[in-house]
Amino acid sequence: MDPQQLQHVLWVNLAAGTLAGGAAAVITHPFDVVKTQVQATMSKHGAKQVGSFTILRRLVDHGGWGALFQGIVPRVLKVAPSCAIVLGSFEVLKTML
Repeated sequence: MDPQQLQHVLWVNLAAGTLAGGAAAVITHPFDVVKTQVQATMSKHGAKQVGSFTILRRLVDHGGWGALFQGIVPRVLKVAPSCAIVLGSFEVLKTML
């Protein structure tokens, strides 16, 4: 495969990885926020377990639906490039083999 085709494979897959990683981060972020709050609540209150829906209700009551998306920008800025690198390098190496 010539270098120009290889470069095309790289750029297409970098773009696809960036979009897929960004979308995955946005979709899964609210679940991660609730999980982190459950873990923090359990460590603060010992072994007493608090349900996910209780935490979700508390977050939305105190901060609105936007509370589920606090910290989304750093997460997308971390996840999107890493997915782009993984997908891009995998596809380029696969094409070279």
